[in-house]
Amino acid sequence: MRRALELALQGCGRVSPNPLVGCVIAKGGRIIAGGFHGKFGGPHAEADALGKAGAEAAGADAYVTLEPCVRFEGKKTPSCAEAVVKAGVKRVFVAVRDPNPNVAGKGIELLKQAGVEVVEGICEDDAGEANKFFFKFVRTKRPYVILKMAVSLDGKIWSPETSSISNPQFAGMVQKLRNDCDAILVGSGTVITDNPRLTCRMPQGRDPLRAIVDCNLESPVNSKVFNDANCAVFCLRNADGNKRKALEKRGIRIIETEAGEDGDRLNLERVFATLGEMKITSVLVEGGRKIASSVVREGLYDECVLAIAPKILGEGTPAFESGVEIGFGNASVQTVGDNAVFTIRKR
Repeated sequence: MRRALELALQGCGRVSPNPLVGCVIAKGGRIIAGGFHGKFGGPHAEADALGKAGAEAAGADAYVTLEPCVRFEGKKTPSCAEAVVKAGVKRVFVAVRDPNPNVAGKGIELLKQAGVEVVEGICEDDAGEANKFFFKFVRTKRPYVILKMAVSLDGKIWSPETSSISNPQFAGMVQKLRNDCDAILVGSGTVITDNPRLTCRMPQGRDPLRAIVDCNLESPVNSKVFNDANCAVFCLRNADGNKRKALEKRGIRIIETEAGEDGDRLNLERVFATLGEMKITSVLVEGGRKIASSVVREGLYDECVLAIAPKILGEGTPAFESGVEIGFGNASVQTVGDNAVFTIRKR
C-alpha cells in the first residue's frame, strides 16, 4: 500500500478535481504491476495497473489507495470496480473509502457481491492526508486553503533592507506547493509592490490559476500576473470600468464579489466559495498582510505553512494586523536549511 501511495502522489497537480489514486497488483509475494491516475480525464489507477498486469491480474491482490469507483451519471471514465472484477482479481486492499456520495461504499459493495474479498483501512491516515484537497472539496464544495508565510524572528514579512526572508530550500517547498495547488491567491498590494509572476518554477511544474483580490482594480494592467489568461480577478461591482475592459481584453476573468462586513474589503468566504464553484479544490494563499490577516481572523484556512527565518529586520511590515494571531496548538515543525518551518492545522 505504501508503494501505491507513492504512485498516487505522482499525479499531484494534474488530476484535480479528481482524487489522487495509486494501485499495485501483487501475486505470489511480488509486485507485478503498478499504476496511478496521471491526469484529469485519463485512465484511473486501477485501469492503468490492470492494463500493465494483463492476464497475470487473475487471482492476484490489488492494493488501492481509494475505494474503486462505480458508474454514475456524468462520469467520464469506466467503473474501476467492474474492471477489477472482470480482471479476476481475488482480493482488494482499500486504504480509505471514497467520500464522494456517488461512490461512498458502492464500489466496495460491488466487489463483495462479485465474490472479491475486500480488506479496508490499510494506511488509512496516510491515504486521507494524500487526498486532503479532494476530501474537503467533495464534502464542502470549498477548496482546501493553505496560508504560506515567511516571517523573521521579530515577526516581519517584508523589509526595505531585504528582498527575501526565507532561504532557497523553503523557496523550493513553495514551488512544490504551487505545483500541487489549483490556485494561488494574493491581494492587489502584493501585485503592486512586488509585481510577481506567481508561476511554478520547478522542472515540469504546473502553473496554478492566479487569483487576485483587487477591490477597486488598482493593479496595473501591465503587471506580470496578467501576462496570460490563466488569471481571475475578484473585485467590487463599482470597480474601475476602464481597467476592467482592458483586463477582459487580455482574456482575464473579472468576478464581481460582495464586500465584507467592514465594507472596504471583499468577502473572502465568498471568494473561496466561487473558486469552489470553478472546481478549484485547493488554494495557496501567499499574501500579503491584509489577506493573511483576513484569512486567519475569519478562520478560512485549513493549514498554515510558516517559515521562521533567523533574521531580525527591525523596520518592516508585520505578518498580521493588530489583534490577529494564529495558534500553534496543532502543529509540526521541521528544519529546512536555517529556517524552522511549522505546518499548523486549524483545530
